Amino acid sequence: MPKKESSEDFKKEEKISAIANAHVTTNVTFLFVAVTLLTFVVTIKNELFLRDQLLLTQLGISIILFAYSIFARSKLIGSYNRVLSLFGKYSFTIGFVAFMNSLGIIISALILKSSGIIFLSIYAFMMLAYGAVSSYTSKISGKKVTLTKEIASLVVLIVFGLLHIINSY
Repeated sequence: MPKKESSEDFKKEEKISAIANAHVTTNVTFLFVAVTLLTFVVTIKNELFLRDQLLLTQLGISIILFAYSIFARSKLIGSYNRVLSLFGKYSFTIGFVAFMNSLGIIISALILKSSGIIFLSIYAFMMLAYGAVSSYTSKISGKKVTLTKEIASLVVLIVFGLLHIINSY
Protein backbone atom coordinates (compact mmCIF):
# COMPACT_ATOMS: atom_id res chain seq x y z
CA MET A 1 0.00 0.00 0.00
CA PRO A 2 1.45 3.40 -0.94
CA LYS A 3 2.34 5.71 1.88
CA LYS A 4 0.07 8.74 2.24
CA GLU A 5 1.74 12.10 2.29
CA SER A 6 0.93 14.18 5.30
CA SER A 7 0.24 17.88 5.01
CA GLU A 8 3.57 18.44 6.77
CA ASP A 9 5.42 16.50 4.03
CA PHE A 10 3.54 18.49 1.40
CA LYS A 11 4.49 21.80 3.06
CA LYS A 12 8.12 20.70 3.23
CA GLU A 13 8.16 19.80 -0.48
CA GLU A 14 6.43 23.08 -1.29
CA LYS A 15 9.09 25.00 0.66
CA ILE A 16 11.92 23.11 -1.09
CA SER A 17 10.33 23.87 -4.47
CA ALA A 18 10.01 27.56 -3.62
CA ILE A 19 13.67 27.74 -2.56
CA ALA A 20 14.78 25.89 -5.70
CA ASN A 21 12.69 28.25 -7.82
CA ALA A 22 14.31 31.28 -6.16
CA HIS A 23 17.77 29.81 -6.82
CA VAL A 24 16.91 29.19 -10.48
CA THR A 25 15.76 32.80 -10.83
CA THR A 26 18.99 34.09 -9.26
CA ASN A 27 21.10 31.86 -11.50
CA VAL A 28 19.23 32.95 -14.63
CA THR A 29 19.81 36.59 -13.68
CA PHE A 30 23.56 36.09 -13.23
CA LEU A 31 23.76 34.02 -16.42
CA PHE A 32 22.10 36.88 -18.30
CA VAL A 33 24.47 39.46 -16.78
CA ALA A 34 27.55 37.32 -17.54
CA VAL A 35 26.51 36.77 -21.17
CA THR A 36 25.75 40.48 -21.51
CA LEU A 37 29.16 41.36 -20.06
CA LEU A 38 30.85 38.93 -22.45
CA THR A 39 28.96 40.45 -25.38
CA PHE A 40 29.83 43.96 -24.22
CA VAL A 41 33.54 43.23 -23.92
CA VAL A 42 33.67 41.33 -27.23
CA THR A 43 31.86 44.15 -29.03
CA ILE A 44 33.39 47.23 -27.42
CA LYS A 45 36.78 46.21 -26.08
CA ASN A 46 37.70 42.84 -27.62
CA GLU A 47 41.44 43.51 -27.22
CA LEU A 48 40.90 42.78 -23.52
CA PHE A 49 40.35 39.12 -24.37
CA LEU A 50 43.36 39.07 -26.66
CA ARG A 51 45.51 40.59 -23.92
CA ASP A 52 44.09 38.67 -20.98
CA GLN A 53 43.18 35.02 -21.55
CA LEU A 54 42.30 34.51 -17.88
CA LEU A 55 39.52 37.09 -18.21
CA LEU A 56 37.92 35.19 -21.09
CA THR A 57 38.45 31.87 -19.30
CA GLN A 58 36.82 33.01 -16.05
CA LEU A 59 33.92 34.70 -17.79
CA GLY A 60 33.36 31.55 -19.88
CA ILE A 61 33.58 29.34 -16.80
CA SER A 62 31.06 31.51 -14.95
CA ILE A 63 28.58 31.23 -17.83
CA ILE A 64 28.92 27.44 -18.00
CA LEU A 65 28.63 27.01 -14.22
CA PHE A 66 25.62 29.33 -13.94
CA ALA A 67 23.90 27.30 -16.69
CA TYR A 68 24.58 23.95 -15.01
CA SER A 69 23.52 25.34 -11.66
CA ILE A 70 20.21 26.24 -13.31
CA PHE A 71 19.86 22.68 -14.64
CA ALA A 72 20.57 21.16 -11.22
CA ARG A 73 18.38 23.58 -9.28
CA SER A 74 15.43 23.26 -11.67
CA LYS A 75 15.40 19.48 -11.08
CA LEU A 76 14.91 20.25 -7.37
CA ILE A 77 11.56 21.88 -8.06
CA GLY A 78 9.10 19.25 -6.91
CA SER A 79 11.50 16.95 -5.08
CA TYR A 80 14.71 17.24 -3.08
CA ASN A 81 17.94 15.52 -4.06
CA ARG A 82 20.99 16.23 -1.89
CA VAL A 83 23.52 15.55 -4.67
CA LEU A 84 21.78 17.89 -7.12
CA SER A 85 21.42 20.50 -4.40
CA LEU A 86 25.15 20.44 -3.63
CA PHE A 87 26.02 20.38 -7.34
CA GLY A 88 23.86 23.45 -7.94
CA LYS A 89 25.20 25.22 -4.86
CA TYR A 90 28.87 24.70 -5.69
CA SER A 91 28.40 25.35 -9.42
CA PHE A 92 26.85 28.69 -8.57
CA THR A 93 29.50 29.53 -5.96
CA ILE A 94 32.47 28.82 -8.23
CA GLY A 95 30.72 30.53 -11.15
CA PHE A 96 30.02 33.59 -9.01
CA VAL A 97 33.64 33.88 -7.86
CA ALA A 98 34.83 33.55 -11.49
CA PHE A 99 32.29 36.22 -12.49
CA MET A 100 33.43 38.60 -9.74
CA ASN A 101 37.08 37.99 -10.70
CA SER A 102 36.16 38.88 -14.29
CA LEU A 103 34.54 42.10 -13.13
CA GLY A 104 37.62 42.97 -11.07
CA ILE A 105 39.90 42.31 -14.05
CA ILE A 106 37.71 44.43 -16.33
CA ILE A 107 37.65 47.27 -13.80
CA SER A 108 41.45 47.08 -13.53
CA ALA A 109 41.89 47.09 -17.29
CA LEU A 110 39.39 49.84 -18.10
CA ILE A 111 39.63 52.12 -15.07
CA LEU A 112 42.51 51.70 -12.62
CA LYS A 113 44.45 48.75 -11.29
CA SER A 114 43.76 49.96 -7.75
CA SER A 115 40.00 50.13 -8.45
CA GLY A 116 39.96 46.44 -9.41
CA ILE A 117 41.97 45.52 -6.33
CA ILE A 118 39.65 47.55 -4.07
CA PHE A 119 36.59 45.97 -5.73
CA LEU A 120 37.84 42.41 -5.17
CA SER A 121 39.10 43.21 -1.67
CA ILE A 122 35.69 44.53 -0.63
CA TYR A 123 34.09 41.43 -2.17
CA ALA A 124 36.50 39.18 -0.21
CA PHE A 125 35.77 41.03 3.03
CA MET A 126 32.00 40.86 2.52
CA MET A 127 32.19 37.16 1.63
CA LEU A 128 34.06 36.40 4.86
CA ALA A 129 31.77 38.67 6.90
CA TYR A 130 28.70 36.94 5.48
CA GLY A 131 30.24 33.53 6.23
CA ALA A 132 31.00 34.55 9.81
CA VAL A 133 27.50 35.96 10.39
CA SER A 134 25.94 32.88 8.79
CA SER A 135 28.07 30.60 10.95
CA TYR A 136 27.22 32.56 14.10
CA THR A 137 23.47 32.61 13.46
CA SER A 138 23.54 28.92 12.57
CA LYS A 139 25.17 28.09 15.90
CA ILE A 140 22.38 29.98 17.65
CA SER A 141 19.72 28.00 15.78
CA GLY A 142 21.56 24.71 16.30
CA LYS A 143 22.54 24.15 12.66
CA LYS A 144 26.06 23.17 11.71
CA VAL A 145 27.66 25.44 9.12
CA THR A 146 31.27 25.44 8.04
CA LEU A 147 33.20 28.16 6.28
CA THR A 148 34.65 25.69 3.75
CA LYS A 149 32.80 27.27 0.83
CA GLU A 150 33.94 30.77 1.79
CA ILE A 151 37.57 29.73 2.33
CA ALA A 152 37.70 27.87 -1.00
CA SER A 153 36.09 30.88 -2.72
CA LEU A 154 38.62 33.20 -1.09
CA VAL A 155 41.53 31.10 -2.37
CA VAL A 156 40.13 31.20 -5.93
CA LEU A 157 39.52 34.95 -5.60
CA ILE A 158 43.07 35.63 -4.43
CA VAL A 159 44.86 33.36 -6.91
CA PHE A 160 42.81 34.04 -10.04
CA GLY A 161 41.64 37.57 -9.22
CA LEU A 162 43.80 39.69 -6.95
CA LEU A 163 47.19 38.15 -7.78
CA HIS A 164 46.37 38.19 -11.48
CA ILE A 165 45.50 41.89 -11.36
CA ILE A 166 48.60 42.73 -9.33
CA ASN A 167 50.86 40.87 -11.78
CA SER A 168 49.12 41.90 -15.02
CA TYR A 169 48.08 45.53 -14.88
